[in-house]
Amino acid sequence: ALNWILALGTLTTWITIAVFFRYSSLAALVSALFAAFFVLILFNAAHPFVWAVALVAVLLVWRHRSNIRNLLAGKERKLGARTET
Repeated sequence: ALNWILALGTLTTWITIAVFFRYSSLAALVSALFAAFFVLILFNAAHPFVWAVALVAVLLVWRHRSNIRNLLAGKERKLGARTET
């Protein structure tokens, strides 16, 4: 919502990772980190968007701690995978 080009780049990153790896949490993590990189490309390092996007990226990584553990352990559920009953 800060910038449509930033949003488009982040969305494209999420879709690309989700299609190739089929992990929503991995796509979210990679997209958040790339959003911080994209903001540096679009604006200079002193722009307030840099700190805002970096803070959101750090918070997202922190909130996805359990997903990161599951990804590393190979236990994260893939997109479209059926749930076990």
